[in-house]
Amino acid sequence: MKRYCLAIVVVALFAVVCRQDRETAETPLRDRPRQPVDTQAYYDSILSAVLAHQDAVFARPAETRLIDSLLCASFDSLSGAFYVAGKATFNPDYPESAREKGRERAARYVGERWALYLKAWHTGPRIRFGTSISGTIAYSKEMHTRQQNDTLYQLLLIPVGSVVVESEDAAMQRARRRHR
Repeated sequence: MKRYCLAIVVVALFAVVCRQDRETAETPLRDRPRQPVDTQAYYDSILSAVLAHQDAVFARPAETRLIDSLLCASFDSLSGAFYVAGKATFNPDYPESAREKGRERAARYVGERWALYLKAWHTGPRIRFGTSISGTIAYSKEMHTRQQNDTLYQLLLIPVGSVVVESEDAAMQRARRRHR
């Protein structure tokens, strides 16, 4: 008889605890209002930070600590991708109708060039910024653009695996073939 009474008490307690858990799980949190994330501001802040680090490396390419800082600012460990910034201005030699597309392509090209350097620094020895580098980018996604005066800034997200840096030997062989 004692066993049955104890079993009934345990089952009743279990039912009460489960009911309370279910009620709290279904009840939304009242003390935290839900606001949508301002993705424009989020990506603009990432773009500004990456640009600042890239500009520092561009200004002082011999300082390797700046490269480390750029790698930390650019690498998103959750997605396994680099955030890179490209910037370009209008080419006055282009016809009016092609200037915007040319500026967009130039900004993307600059960002992808930064991705090649980041991949080289991420996986191998630290080559100096400005050293000739070549490779391919299999995939890149434009996350945000900003325009100031005639300059276009693009924030690109490029997965590390889609960046293939060509070795110096392969680049030299390709250059020799072109000059023959």
